[in-house]
Amino acid sequence: MVERLVRRRRTILWGSFIGYGLFYGGILLTEGFAPGSTGAVIVSAIALGGWVVWVVSIVRVRLLGRGVPLQARRALVDELWRANVMRSMAFAFWAMLALQVIAVLTRPQRAPELTIYVGVMTALGAFLYLDRE
Repeated sequence: MVERLVRRRRTILWGSFIGYGLFYGGILLTEGFAPGSTGAVIVSAIALGGWVVWVVSIVRVRLLGRGVPLQARRALVDELWRANVMRSMAFAFWAMLALQVIAVLTRPQRAPELTIYVGVMTALGAFLYLDRE
């Protein structure tokens, strides 16, 4: 039961990683195209697809523990999981800090949204890397 929940959580996290990356990355890339151009339409369609994947992942997270015994749900949050979460947040912090240094020197007007994007993607990617089997 717990192994199945761990696999399901991992696929949900992969869906969230890919969906958020495509959605927000597409939004950031769309601004580089002329409105209505073919490139803008293609990137917008990719971003919309990423949004759908991201929303499905969010719904799956909400439904993950339904009908599962409390002991099995508690087994998902063990010491290794907590350590991986803390390490992935540390990676994200340092990545955002490095991005701030680079952004201040290059394009400070884009720094806030790029910081959020890099922080979320680094935290999810680091957790998926640390939590691999």
